[in-house]
Amino acid sequence: MKTKTIIISSALALGLTSNTASAQGLLGKLKDKVAQASGGAVGGGSREIKASFIPKESFVKEGKEDIEDKTLDAIPFAKTDPLGINGIYYSTEIIYGQEYVSEARTIHAFQKFHINHIPEEKSIHYVFNTRSTLDKTKRDTYIEPLDCSREIQNYKYDKKAGMFALAPYHYIENFKHIAPRFSEYMNEGQKLCDEKEAFPTVYNAGRGGEYYMLEPGIIVLMKNLFYGSGSILNYEEKCLTAFQKTYMPIILYKKEKEVRAKAITKEEIHKLFSAYDKKYKDAIENAVVGENLPRPGDASTSPVFDDAKANILGAFKTYLAGEQISQFVPIYAYGYFDGAQYSDYMIPHPITGIQVRAGRIVDYYVVCKNLTPGAKNKNPMKEAKGQYVYFHVVIYNLVKNQQYNTDNYETTWKVFRSSSPAEGEIDEAEDVMKYKGK
Repeated sequence: MKTKTIIISSALALGLTSNTASAQGLLGKLKDKVAQASGGAVGGGSREIKASFIPKESFVKEGKEDIEDKTLDAIPFAKTDPLGINGIYYSTEIIYGQEYVSEARTIHAFQKFHINHIPEEKSIHYVFNTRSTLDKTKRDTYIEPLDCSREIQNYKYDKKAGMFALAPYHYIENFKHIAPRFSEYMNEGQKLCDEKEAFPTVYNAGRGGEYYMLEPGIIVLMKNLFYGSGSILNYEEKCLTAFQKTYMPIILYKKEKEVRAKAITKEEIHKLFSAYDKKYKDAIENAVVGENLPRPGDASTSPVFDDAKANILGAFKTYLAGEQISQFVPIYAYGYFDGAQYSDYMIPHPITGIQVRAGRIVDYYVVCKNLTPGAKNKNPMKEAKGQYVYFHVVIYNLVKNQQYNTDNYETTWKVFRSSSPAEGEIDEAEDVMKYKGK
């Protein structure tokens, strides 16, 4: 039975950079080495390539040994796992990895992965470990783990489209596997199909949304040149058709999903991804995928800020009118600061030039209703698609009669600066009133 393969190589270790002659030369040497080791031809450009290549028996044996090895089973998982991905996964195909710490740069075969969530504030981050990623001191076997992440905003589009994507960091291993060959660069940036459109090749999956959670316990390795935002528009239809006919994605699965994973056909995969592609583009076009409201500062309700809080909405209404964007109507405000004290508003003394305290200053978040959602403005930073936005607003009031370095303040508060409505669109799934009174 013929077996497809994936090759993991380290661009960092080889010193590869895109669009350089030296990188191409090093990559060519790597391909030759892997081809000799695997018993199949690997190539690019005009080189002949076999439609599939059969791994050497030693690699098939190593892949089976990897599956049976219990090293990864003993490693704990993070307590946080927002998408329920954490677990031990197996691959439907042998995956080759090349260690690069030692001079030998030995090639190894893998079929077992420990996927674990890494907490981050603005992205969803998972790490793919193998038994060779755990100990850097083992110079003849160590391979850098594969880090994958997705920014929260992009994840929101994924969620609406019904599928979640992970993008590998560009400086860690890049997966390579067999797929139809496409020319990468054409006139005017057009990416068109090669004349030999069904001619298989080994390509670098590189950076992008290649790892898709098809369903709980099943992850598909899929190049996002063919699916994802704008992808179909970048290729002629015949190229996509050729790709769908010839390419079977690689699948990572949890043990309990083995039967399901091995029963998945390329026709099913491409049908699902076509639907996902359309839903993803529709979400980008029509959904209000914005920000979640920032948390209130710890001192938001401190009586120290009573004077500012009583004046923030009035001051901001005046500011909005001056900016000619009164379609944004303030609903409520809540504090930004964690410390219960104002910041000093400092200026050079008009006579001596020495810095003096001329007032006090404080930050607020102001939640506003948008009376004209979707309306266009000559300045796109002054428009918002959704019904609600929040502004990060800094207000201040001055000391009376230039009595610098005193606490004798005027009653009037003014806006020192504000973010734009385009920067604070609130996600349509967010509870816009959740911090009222905070």
